[in-house]
Amino acid sequence: MRTLGPEQVRDTDDQTLDAVVCPVSLDGVIVNRGFNPSEMLSPHNYFRMYRTVFSIEGEDTDSEGLAPEITVVLLYNMAVVYQEIGFATAERATIEKARRLYELARSVLSQASQAKRNKLGMKLELTEMAILNNLGHIYCYSYNYELTMSLKESLRDILAGLNTDQLEHDSFVFFKQNMTELFHQRDQGTAPAA
Repeated sequence: MRTLGPEQVRDTDDQTLDAVVCPVSLDGVIVNRGFNPSEMLSPHNYFRMYRTVFSIEGEDTDSEGLAPEITVVLLYNMAVVYQEIGFATAERATIEKARRLYELARSVLSQASQAKRNKLGMKLELTEMAILNNLGHIYCYSYNYELTMSLKESLRDILAGLNTDQLEHDSFVFFKQNMTELFHQRDQGTAPAA
């Protein structure tokens, strides 16, 4: 695995960049049949798929200083499309492509956070939560219980550190309910199903 060096990660500490990540819901966009394709094959999955992509808006969206953050968002968006199509068509190879893209997005985000000493040029908490959630959905679908629980814990830790005003209301509610439903299923002894 390649790592990001100083030449790929520009320090944004000394400048204020005008760029934000905005969620765009996929409800009715990719598969417009009134149901969530990720739930067709796995109605009892520990994670409901977060059916949202992100746009990057602002005057500095073409800044080289934001290259890692923009890369994370683009990788995530591609993964969502592959995951959506993979579940809608029941193609495991397409779902596997989504998994690899989520893992790559997660790796780039981690490396960028370390290289920039956790001072990213854009707030990516929601994007990180979406990556963990959708990756957890895929791992649960694949019966990988250990990685599913690891991602659940990571997501729970991020959510616990956020205030309701740090995320868009609908997104906060989605993740809070997702975690609540997860704990309810676990308490009821329901196994993840695919």
